Amino acid sequence: TCIHAVEEAAFPAVLLGRRYRVPVLYDMQSSLPEQLVTHRGLRSTPVRYLLDKLETWLLTRADFVVSSAGLADRVRRTTPANRVREWQYPSAIVPTETIDIGRLRRQLAIPAGAPVVLYGGTFESYQGLAQLLQAVPLVRAEVPDAMFVLVGAENGNGMAVRQQAAHLIAAGAVRIVDRQPRHEIPSYLGLADVLVSPRSHGGNLPLKIFDYLAAGRPIVATDIPTHRTVLNEERAVLVSSRTESLAAGIVRLLRDPDLAAGMAQEARRYAETHLGWSRFVD
Repeated sequence: TCIHAVEEAAFPAVLLGRRYRVPVLYDMQSSLPEQLVTHRGLRSTPVRYLLDKLETWLLTRADFVVSSAGLADRVRRTTPANRVREWQYPSAIVPTETIDIGRLRRQLAIPAGAPVVLYGGTFESYQGLAQLLQAVPLVRAEVPDAMFVLVGAENGNGMAVRQQAAHLIAAGAVRIVDRQPRHEIPSYLGLADVLVSPRSHGGNLPLKIFDYLAAGRPIVATDIPTHRTVLNEERAVLVSSRTESLAAGIVRLLRDPDLAAGMAQEARRYAETHLGWSRFVD
């Protein structure tokens, strides 16, 4: 018997586990202090100190930790004696010939031949969408017909990004798409000439990166330790979180088809080797 506790449910789980002598597996999908300090009012030093202490308390009492990619180092630094294993989530390798790109282009009113830069994921502030939107005019100054598609809008965050991008949407440079069902994601990723992850911080690897790799498209991502969990210079263009660097990385791939094709091939090969279902089960 074992308690499998996800995120903050692990706090009562470890108390019950100790009382009834049942081991607890803590499924750590994110670092709670990192997540909570993104909210206004929780960024002060005393609050951050308290959150770090609570996380340490939890990690020292869990019998085993499974974490999202990128978090194992944090666990080892906090509690060196703890046992930890990172998840490497499986991604579906979708044959490119089964994807109807033309349908999506027509649906989104993207002209034939216009290169597409696509972001897919949540619209939380730490994902770096503000920097991506600021990069749009810089990219289009070099590649005038480049189109930007942001997929994943919902609720308040979607409204906020739409407001930030209002002038770019009016100019026809940006398309914002609501959050899509899981089975539609491969089609959107297949639409892209470049996939972007402009995330500025965070310990857990965004799950979209696994899908990006499986899509076999060139990737531009910020050069943060989280991304380097599975990305390197062979599989992605890694840039600083500065707007100018992000724009330069996108332009580099759009202007160099051979480089883009080589990186896309390496990304796909990595996904086929490391991110298949059988590897995940093992």
